[in-house]
Amino acid sequence: MTDTGGIEGGGKRKREDDKPKRVGELDSEEELVKRRALEAEEKEIASMDVESLTGPPGGPPRGGGNGKLSVMYLDAGQGDCTLITTPAGRHIMIDCGHDNKSAEVDFTGEETPQERTAAKEAANTRRKQVLEDAVNGAGFLNGGTHLDLLVLTHPDDDHNNTVAQVLDRKTIGSVYFSGRFGTHLQNTQDLLNTGGTIQSPLTDPNKPDDATDPTFLGAPKAVFCRWADPKDRAKGTEVRIQIDKKAGVLNAPGPKGVAVDVKGDAGITILVEENCTVTILAGNVQRDDKVVIDADKLTIDDGDTVGKNCGSLVVLIEAFGKKLLFCGDATRSTEQFLIAQHGGRLRDTDWLRVAHHGASGTSSIPAFISTVRPKNVVISAGRQYSSFKHPRWLAVKRYLTWFTTAAAAGDVPVVLWRGDGKAEVASPPPADRSDQVKVGMRSLTPVADHDGCFTAVVGYPVHSTPKSITVDAKGITEDTGETD
Repeated sequence: MTDTGGIEGGGKRKREDDKPKRVGELDSEEELVKRRALEAEEKEIASMDVESLTGPPGGPPRGGGNGKLSVMYLDAGQGDCTLITTPAGRHIMIDCGHDNKSAEVDFTGEETPQERTAAKEAANTRRKQVLEDAVNGAGFLNGGTHLDLLVLTHPDDDHNNTVAQVLDRKTIGSVYFSGRFGTHLQNTQDLLNTGGTIQSPLTDPNKPDDATDPTFLGAPKAVFCRWADPKDRAKGTEVRIQIDKKAGVLNAPGPKGVAVDVKGDAGITILVEENCTVTILAGNVQRDDKVVIDADKLTIDDGDTVGKNCGSLVVLIEAFGKKLLFCGDATRSTEQFLIAQHGGRLRDTDWLRVAHHGASGTSSIPAFISTVRPKNVVISAGRQYSSFKHPRWLAVKRYLTWFTTAAAAGDVPVVLWRGDGKAEVASPPPADRSDQVKVGMRSLTPVADHDGCFTAVVGYPVHSTPKSITVDAKGITEDTGETD
């Protein structure tokens, strides 16, 4: 697809060969052909109308809000990216990445290895371009070049490998990330250096001296909201931010003298405006030893031994009396921390972005679901193309089991995997119609050429990306136009 990033905003495409030549030095024939092709493409882009570049009109005006909270759960395939516009018009991005191993392409079996590689690369390029188009389009930045808040939940590539591309020639107000791992902080800075530029802390445009980002810092901020000692919870929590300094990683006061070290159990509030608050409730939570076994005898553990996923930042947005929770790749340990520290606050969450792409063996423990009592859930996963076989049936089943006590939600399609674990093989998606009815499933169809993968139609709000919602004083409106 054509790279349109920044064109509508008056930018000029980068060229790989845009470097100064010595006086009298001529382009080679190959360089000349390449340059002329790029110039022709730029002319074609310039002749296109705005809608063809950014999508249909109707997004928030550049530099201002429409008084509503807008959330776009993008289809990142086996990845994650969420775009949020606050009622005052500030723009927030939570993650932006795609798993290159989960290329969305079907093969006939007759392709050469070279053809398969080329097809996968083309599919991944298309997916990443879709993400870039969404960021620059009318529904989000709308041709603007400034992102107010960037949240990188954890170090996995499928959550951040497209950030540099979509933020090329953009400025960023504040960056938050799970910086428990020493190299991740430098990698985050390198990532931003190749894409956007951190400009300044978030401020109220109507009150330039009033920073609405309570941490007052434009530098990348590593967030810690976790147990002070996971083996002795009586010691309470550790809630703080770390800033990288040449002399080492320090807990330092912000430029206005406000301490970065945040005390308390309520998490770290990163944005406050009328009718909207954004808070990080968990970050760098440590692994614990409290293994969970679900009703199907599946052991739910954290998955990775170093704790990258359980260290995910978990973000809560509260707007107009509604609650939206974004879990990154949070796992069992993270969910248990959220239950203990924020259970009451999270009760009756309106929209839950399901943790870890719907993985059944690491996340979505039954106690978390029954505590949060979500009214809607949305899963970002690669469906039949997922190299990780996400989402898994037993994770989807836990939500369906919860929703059978709620009102039906029409026909909702969801692609799911049985999984290969012993418990998963023993508890496959129900083939018997009477068993399907018990969990709100209306149909189940195997996906051709993807053994163990099914398309289900369910009667409850277990959504797949893409999904868009709007929140205002009247309630929540889905992209179907229905209001709860």
